Amino acid sequence: MAYQDLSKFEARWLEPPDDTEEEIELERFIEEYTDPLYEELLDTAEKEGRELTAETETYFLSKWAREAEKLFRERLQLEKSFLLGA
Repeated sequence: MAYQDLSKFEARWLEPPDDTEEEIELERFIEEYTDPLYEELLDTAEKEGRELTAETETYFLSKWAREAEKLFRERLQLEKSFLLGA
């Protein structure tokens, strides 16, 4: 499969590992934030006897990743403000 045929998400994992420490922390934070939500989504679908479509999974994972990034950036800004003000 050609690189340009991959989704942005898939292609991101194929890029060279030149992430900054902040980007690495962000990726970890997103994973820690989304994993429990994703497991809950899977459990709920199973309990209700539903199958999740790829579109549904992508929708929720993208939504949660945006939420997690927003929280991460806000926390980082608060930490920087605190350190500058201290």
